[in-house]
Amino acid sequence: MGIGSWLRRWWQGVASRGRKAQLARQLKRAGVQHLLELGLSDLERTQTTLRQLVRAAPGPIRYTAVDTFELRKGEPLPLRAAYARLKQPGVQVHLVPGPWLAALRRLQLSGVQVDGVVISHLVAEEELPDVLAALGPILRQEALWREQRDEQGGVQFVRLAPAARPARQAA
Repeated sequence: MGIGSWLRRWWQGVASRGRKAQLARQLKRAGVQHLLELGLSDLERTQTTLRQLVRAAPGPIRYTAVDTFELRKGEPLPLRAAYARLKQPGVQVHLVPGPWLAALRRLQLSGVQVDGVVISHLVAEEELPDVLAALGPILRQEALWREQRDEQGGVQFVRLAPAARPARQAA
């Protein structure tokens, strides 16, 4: 491998770590203590985010993930393997299997309140309005991000504007 090739791979690794830390910085600034993630698209990024949140948090971080896990099309993700990779000191991990709306309804009924929500690219655009409406009773503060991917495979997290955020419903 030539020096140019090595430098390019090294820089891609640095850029990738920076993108993975981008979300954690945004969540820390928002003061998120209980994070809900819809769709586990990148377990390594989620581990990095949780590690950084634990370092900045005054108490334990609560993390809830909704995903179809073994029922995914293409690349199934075993629930036990996901739990084993995400479990770490200072983080209470709760994994909810099933379709987005059914799982969000179960969370509503259980009385869960979250400070921040990350919506993966795995949630289709046509499902987004229903998902946002279902988040209303769950979301405690205005902290909602959407994962976006470009043609080159790059990832960025965009904080949703107030008009796109769910309205709170009276319980």
